[in-house]
Amino acid sequence: MVRICILTAGRFPVPVSQGGAVESLVDLLAQNYQVGCFDFSLDIISIHSERSEQLSHRYDKVNYIYIKKNKICEWIYNKINFRYRKVFSKEPFFLNTYLTRAVKEIKLRNYDCILIENRPDYVIYIKENVNIPCISHIHNDFLNSNIQGAFYVAKNTDLIITVSNYIKSRVHTLNIPNVPIRTVHNVVDLHRFCNKSFSQAEKLNLRASLGLSSEDVVCVFVGRLDANKGVDKLIDAIKIINEKHIKLLIIGASFYEASNETAYVNRLKEIAAPVRDNIVFTGYIANDELYKYYYIADISVTPSQWEEPAGLVILEAQACGLPVIATRCGGIPEYLCEKSGILIEKNENFTLNLAKAIRLLANDKNMREEMGLSGLDSVKKFNPDCYLEQIIEVVGNRNEHE
Repeated sequence: MVRICILTAGRFPVPVSQGGAVESLVDLLAQNYQVGCFDFSLDIISIHSERSEQLSHRYDKVNYIYIKKNKICEWIYNKINFRYRKVFSKEPFFLNTYLTRAVKEIKLRNYDCILIENRPDYVIYIKENVNIPCISHIHNDFLNSNIQGAFYVAKNTDLIITVSNYIKSRVHTLNIPNVPIRTVHNVVDLHRFCNKSFSQAEKLNLRASLGLSSEDVVCVFVGRLDANKGVDKLIDAIKIINEKHIKLLIIGASFYEASNETAYVNRLKEIAAPVRDNIVFTGYIANDELYKYYYIADISVTPSQWEEPAGLVILEAQACGLPVIATRCGGIPEYLCEKSGILIEKNENFTLNLAKAIRLLANDKNMREEMGLSGLDSVKKFNPDCYLEQIIEVVGNRNEHE
């Protein structure tokens, strides 16, 4: 039997217990494997977490391999990583205990290929230690002509899978010969977000617990709180609107569950102070509870200020029937059609145009409902049930010309 291994990045554990968008997608691959009938075995290597290990029992067909962190080596690694990369143009992987132990596990098993999740540079250390086909599944702009060492990483990869055609175009700037690059768009857990059991009474109760009334028009932002996500501009847009019934729900923290109050988060709270009655910061919300917060909102806003690789939160919002306002950048237009929301150009008028778009939807319930219904229809293209099949098909056909 063919043996496939998914090597996660080692940042967050799987099944998801501490957040992580990429990790949520790995969970969907595991779910596909659990309910499907495949002619290969599947192992998943993850950083250890007691909670994740407990959750892994849901997937008894999948073999989870957990690696515990070495805190001393991790501290040394974090201390010297920047300087080492500057001198040697690569990371000191020999000090990355997660990766070195993962490779030891890989050596013990006769895998037919490794699917590396969002750490394309792991390819180099793996290939130095074991002769095995490596597939790089990249969710961010990690391979392009502006990144030192990216060409060397890419040319040693057997297949590169990207989450959007935008990211694919970035990889193409390397002009890598003989390495296939394919796009498999992200999917969304429709079973989780299309949840009909959350009653109207429960919605009103959750709103009330957050200081929101049934008459409020609620905009929701979901994501990490950092400058790239544009939350400061969203708060400024709410200040421009300055209408009591238009509220903003900010869901997220600086670094998923394990988050501290950063300077940026403190700045957000400072600039929100003049309209504090209109803005609610919830902090991190666990994935299993997130759909409830989409369901009490009226509009989803993703005001990204970088070239967003894809649009997972955009898919989540559409799956919950929300119209979406988002930045026209990166891979976002591949995940949001203009019948389902409003795309804002990223220019000097961004904040003003964002405020106009919010006000337009806030004051037009029919438009919100029409866009929400359109989103529910278009999000079906991102059904998770065939996600693993799509990945395996691309891997199996990697030597075919596009």
